[in-house]
Amino acid sequence: MHLPKISTIGIISSYDAILADLLRVIFSAKPDIVFTSDREVKFSDLVSYGSIDLVKESIIANEIEGVLRQSHHEQFAWMERKFTMKLREGLDIWPDFVELCERRNLLTHTGGVVSEQYLRNCERYGRTSSSSVGDRLDVDLDYLSGAISVVTEIGYKLIHTMWRKFAPDERERADSTLNEFGMTLIANRQYKLADSILEFGVKQHKHSSDLIRRMMVVNLANAAKLSGNKERCERYLGSDDWSATSYQFQICVAAVRNDFAEVKKLLRLGGDVVGITSSDFRDWPVFKDARGDSEVREVFEDVFGEPLIRPDEITSKSSMVEELSSVEEVEKKESIIH
Repeated sequence: MHLPKISTIGIISSYDAILADLLRVIFSAKPDIVFTSDREVKFSDLVSYGSIDLVKESIIANEIEGVLRQSHHEQFAWMERKFTMKLREGLDIWPDFVELCERRNLLTHTGGVVSEQYLRNCERYGRTSSSSVGDRLDVDLDYLSGAISVVTEIGYKLIHTMWRKFAPDERERADSTLNEFGMTLIANRQYKLADSILEFGVKQHKHSSDLIRRMMVVNLANAAKLSGNKERCERYLGSDDWSATSYQFQICVAAVRNDFAEVKKLLRLGGDVVGITSSDFRDWPVFKDARGDSEVREVFEDVFGEPLIRPDEITSKSSMVEELSSVEEVEKKESIIH
């Protein structure tokens, strides 16, 4: 099956394209990073390009091309020096990223046959391998799924870090975007990745506001709970005092803690008082478990005057179940035939 191998190669190619775009944005916003006092521009280049702007674009393009020609671990080292930042500090996913990039090189150049360089680089960056030189590495769907998560985490954390550094006036937007991304990951049941992204957000040295930091904490705790780690969930929630916060925060914290008695109590105050709408309760991942409680559903209906689960949603889900059942029957028949 070649598709997972091709996709793995494509994932790193996509990452390279994103890195190139990121560097282009940074160099355009902060040209002094590239155009240092010791950089020389030939008069012949000015004549051939016709304008200073075109010369600048060419120099930036050459700078980016030079970075992309380096190995992926060398690229990070270059960015740390160039931007005076510690990009790999506390980055637990780093060894997996290095292994992925090295495996991609093998798939591209040797068909997956293990080389001495692969083993050396993996070991250097903390990823031991049971393979030997000459072995052939394969890529299955599980590895591909993990590779997507690794690149997503590395790429998002890198973009967020650069965003905060080079556009400090956009910190509120950057923080909100990270929190929303974490919520999207939770909604898509990617709890481990959501946990990593949101923890990264919570641990930033300075947030745009305490409000957005607390939102990250609640969503982080929810990701931990939904992944089955209730102790980790409570540790996150226990780091803050929620008693003096708004009703909106209190009902979210109660829902994450599966304190449905408190959820019902706060719901009865009314949506306007608590600060949530019926759509919020239906859609926000923090209420996932609360929505499954029959008594909470009854209180919801009393407060908002509508059922938590709409009739059209029931019909849609029933149709989906029927469709899946039909697919399973077809697959069973095909397996018997073959």
